[in-house]
Amino acid sequence: MSSLTSVRVTTMPCIGPEHHAHALTGPHTILVPRMRPADSSELSITPNPVDNFKELVAIIRIAVPYTGMILSTRESPEMRAELLKVGIRKMSAGSKTDVGAYHRDQTLATEENLGEMTGQFSLQDHRSNPEVVKDLMVNGYVPSWCTACYRKGRTGEHFMKIAKAGNIHSFCHPNSILSLQEYLKDYGSEKMQKIGAELNAKEKDSGLTDSAKRMLERKMEKVQKGAHDVCL
Repeated sequence: MSSLTSVRVTTMPCIGPEHHAHALTGPHTILVPRMRPADSSELSITPNPVDNFKELVAIIRIAVPYTGMILSTRESPEMRAELLKVGIRKMSAGSKTDVGAYHRDQTLATEENLGEMTGQFSLQDHRSNPEVVKDLMVNGYVPSWCTACYRKGRTGEHFMKIAKAGNIHSFCHPNSILSLQEYLKDYGSEKMQKIGAELNAKEKDSGLTDSAKRMLERKMEKVQKGAHDVCL
């Protein structure tokens, strides 16, 4: 993108296929990875300029407002925080790109066998999953692990009808609060649970009808008692 005159002009051919899909069921997710240097590669690539990349994300968000946009750990914590403001809604955490890395970190014998290996490409965000969750909450975002739409059959055309009408908030917002509470109860430190409780207390009434609020309260009681996979 950095070598082209206008990010707006060069983004549109990328969006075109999405609008074709829109006529069918609609695009579900869009990933926006930037090229990064990789080991054993003779090609050294300079990532797109920051302003161009932020503009690209914003344009895609405006073009397909109902689509989930994913950002990987290729970007720094600072850049990921900035891109959340212009359209990113999904991000990875604690990622590794070298073969066997997840297993090697937990097994000394495996580490001895695999030796010191570097990733397939360089990462910029090395925070652990709990660190990312805490930072999101501190900045007012509600981390969500919700998979309710898949389990409830709200997929494909059914999902897109709800999303395009702007009604998916009635499901996503309560479910995000429920999934966050479940995560905190199972894995959160005392400090994280305190931050999460304050965030959930603030968010539980945000944009919900009275009936939705009452349903959320009933579901939250189940989570507090140890229930899992509680959702709307």
